[in-house]
Amino acid sequence: MTLTPVTQPVLQIAKNRTVQIVLVAVVVLGFVYIIGRSAGRSQNIGPTVDYPTRGNGLPSGWDKEAETLLQDLYNVISGWLVLSGTKDDVFQRYLDLSDDQLTYLYNLWSSRYFYKDQETLTEAIDNEKWYDTLSGKKPKLVNRLIGLKLR
Repeated sequence: MTLTPVTQPVLQIAKNRTVQIVLVAVVVLGFVYIIGRSAGRSQNIGPTVDYPTRGNGLPSGWDKEAETLLQDLYNVISGWLVLSGTKDDVFQRYLDLSDDQLTYLYNLWSSRYFYKDQETLTEAIDNEKWYDTLSGKKPKLVNRLIGLKLR
């Protein structure tokens, strides 16, 4: 096999012991970082609460609808340019849910978003600054969550 002028320097670098050690160290550190990051997330799961009626208030197929509701709430709370009417629509959708459904969403929020801001679902909604104060939907929702002991 004849070596071209391009492959000769590459082979010389690849044979260099220092380069080999550095590459192995980078791979090991990358692996440790990925494992540590996922372990940190699993340890930072927020509080969970038992269902008021032992989950009997959850309709079949609820988990798919819950995903959409949770993502919608996260988007309106974390978004920069979200109109207060849009937030009120999401708050109203939450107010229309059963106690078990709210508890399910509270637990899902804790497992999914708690590690980011160290806020429970109730705290995240309560800490929301820009909302329609005249509609009263945000305080109603917060009070309902607190009444269910979803702090």
